Amino acid sequence: MTGVRRLNPGGSGGMTFGDRLREARRSAGLRQEELADRAEVSRATLSRLENDEIRHPWISTVLRLAGVLGRTVEELYGKKL
Repeated sequence: MTGVRRLNPGGSGGMTFGDRLREARRSAGLRQEELADRAEVSRATLSRLENDEIRHPWISTVLRLAGVLGRTVEELYGKKL
């Protein structure tokens, strides 16, 4: 179904992990390709994460993305882990 988003229990403001990741990337002034290169993930993986197509990303991936973006893992997940 187009336009339907999964709920992210415990998240803030109804935003999903992908929404928060995209917002953090844009706030950092990075294109997907730039963030993917810096975090050493494929652009396809980053796109899938931003579109909530990967439900349980590897923590190592999330840690690298958070580090490049200057955010905490908790900020990206929208809840205290």
